[in-house]
Order: sequence, then C-alpha cells, then structure tokens
Amino acid sequence: MQQASGYHAPMTSTQTFDVAVAGRGAVGSALALGLAQAGLRVALIGPAPAPSQAKPAWDLRVFALSRASMALFERLKIARRLDWARIAAVRDMQIQGDDARAPGQLHFSAYGAQVGELAWIVEGRNLQHALELGCEMQASLVAINGEVEAYTVGADTVDITLNNGDLLRAALLVGADGAQSRVRSLAGIDGVRRDYGHSGVVTDFVCERPHGDCAYQWFRGDSILALLPLPPHEAQPGPSTHVSMVWSVPTERAAQLLRSSADALADEVEQASGGRLGKLRTMEHPAAFALRYFVADPCVQPRLALVGDAAHLMHPLAGQGMNAGLLDAVALLDVLTSRESFRDLGDLRLLRRYARARREDLHLMMTTTDLLKRLFERDDPIARGLRNVGMNLVDRLPVLKNRLIRQAMG
Repeated sequence: MQQASGYHAPMTSTQTFDVAVAGRGAVGSALALGLAQAGLRVALIGPAPAPSQAKPAWDLRVFALSRASMALFERLKIARRLDWARIAAVRDMQIQGDDARAPGQLHFSAYGAQVGELAWIVEGRNLQHALELGCEMQASLVAINGEVEAYTVGADTVDITLNNGDLLRAALLVGADGAQSRVRSLAGIDGVRRDYGHSGVVTDFVCERPHGDCAYQWFRGDSILALLPLPPHEAQPGPSTHVSMVWSVPTERAAQLLRSSADALADEVEQASGGRLGKLRTMEHPAAFALRYFVADPCVQPRLALVGDAAHLMHPLAGQGMNAGLLDAVALLDVLTSRESFRDLGDLRLLRRYARARREDLHLMMTTTDLLKRLFERDDPIARGLRNVGMNLVDRLPVLKNRLIRQAMG
C-alpha cells in the first residue's frame, strides 16, 4: 500500500490517472499543477519533501528565474505564494574577462533594455514551498510518496509499479525525476553526455559593500565565479550586502575549497573577484555539485516524455538550467491541453510536438553555454585576447546586448 502523503485522501493500491508525473521537484510540480488546473487527473510521484522550518536558514540552492518562468508562476496562480521578502531582483549584470592587460567588460542593464528586472534570484526551498501550496489546492492532483520501480507500455495506457507496492495506470508517464532519472533509465534512453571535470561550489557571503541589485561574473581561465544578489541577511540595515556564490572550478580544486576554513574561503573569493564587494564573511558551509552536459535522445517515446534535468543538463554559467526545465513544462502543458479531441495524451505524434517545440530554443541555449565554457577555459594568449576583445565589442553594441537580454528572459 501507498506510504501516505499527499495533498488529498490516500488512494487504494491501484488507481487510474490521466498523467503520472515522476519527480516532485519544481519542474515536475509545476507541470502537475498546470495539468490538474486544466482538469486532468494527475499523480505526482516522489519522496516527500522535508518539513518546513519555522525560521529556515538560507538555501544554498538558488535560481536566476527569468521573466518567462515568472509568467508561468502567474499562470499557475502561485507567484503570490512566493516569499518575496527572500527574493532579490537582478537589475544589472557585470561580466569581466581574464586578460590582465586588457580585460573584457560586458554590462547588461535592465534600465538600458527598458525592463524592470533582468531576473529574480529565488531560493529552491522558497520556490518548492509555493508550488506545494498550489498543488494542495487541487482536488484532482494526488501526491504519492514513492518512486517508479518499473513500467509497462500498453496499447492505451502505461502501467506503473512504485517501490512502495502501489500500481498506477495512466495515459502518459512524464519523467521529471532529475539528472539521475530512473524513468529515463527504465526507458533505455541515453543521449549526448560530457563530464566537464568541474564542480559548482556554492555558499553565501555578507560583503563589505552593497551589491546594488547587480549580479557579478568573472571568467578566470579554468574557473568561473558568480556572485548573485540576495535580500538582506536577517535584520541587516540599509542596502543589502548579502550574496550567493556559484564558483565553477576543477573537481579537485572544489574538494580543496570545501575543506577550507570560512576565513580562507572568503579570502580566496575576495581575490578572485578583485575585491569588487570588499571584505567577505562566509555565512554557510559550502556545498558542491558536479557539472555535466547532457541531452537525452530521444526525449519522448510512446506514452513517455522527459522534462527538466531528466532531459538535459547544462553548465550554470548562464543561469538557465531551471528556466529551461520550466519552459519544458510550459511546452508540454500547452501541447497536452491544446490537443485535438480525438488525440490520446500518450500519442507519440502528440508528444513529438513537444519535442519540436523545445528543440530550437534548447539547442541554442545549450550550444551557446557549452561553447562559452570551452572558449573561456582555453589558456593560450590568442584565445584570451580574442574573447576579451569580443566581450568589449558586444558591450559597445546596445542593440545586440538588448537582444541577448530578451532572449535570456524568454
């Protein structure tokens, strides 16, 4: 029997749904919520979230959410459920290259692009909590504490066995269960993959100088450092000096940083950032995650679709991983809810519309991110000179810069 969770009354051990979504992270929850709001009966499968804390510490997992992602949350009616006191708007972005003699400089401005914000920095826990509150309001959405153990595709349905013994039947199974997707593995889907040999080290700092709603990024040859604005830490008076760090470094170097003392880590980040925000004070013990490139091929099969990290992984240098996953959810939601009356939810021809809808945008983002990563890790003088000259050239072309901004905002 099911290990009870859920947003609604416990099910019997066998139940039928229109769609079963494996993965209770942000992308899977957003998709399940949208489908339930459209009148479909949805199972949302995954381990139960950790209970909320009365005064939670700052989450080291933060996402730079685009305007398109925020539009999805408005559509799902959960934007107001976000804790906006813990969200920072990004109104400027400054990028610096790695040539000491003539460093490249690139400045993106919300004012220059005639928009209010370039992005919003949101904690993963904040985002997840808002989605859970939205899901709880949907009588046709059932959350199940379990994971997909096996599934069998039939002519009209897919039969799903969970590791808690439950048996589910649905017209469509969606794998939104992350980078190590069990659903993808069971489907026998592989793809193009590459290990960057780098890890992303994350932590929070309080700085000597305010960040001014600006996201900073430094390309340093074999590493890429980003300091992202956060709201004030606790009862800090005046403009916020609280930032989130994401530092892409070789895996061995990441292990060294994790072993560093708080003061030593702060000193290293101060040096790598050229002291741009002054003295730093480490707020949380750092964590690290492996960086990989992956594109599932294919991302759909009969009665199966993959979304989010189950379908693709990209380097975080552009901050677009979560946005790409949420745009997957939007595309699949639109395809399923606008289908012809005679079209089955698991029809491969229908699911291929989703794959086509995401192909061009996803290919552009992933290819650009991958090329930038490989370009900036080259350490020869010619490559350094060309990329820094290129950054300065783009910085002098406001039309091109604004086009890049609008592309990133979705």
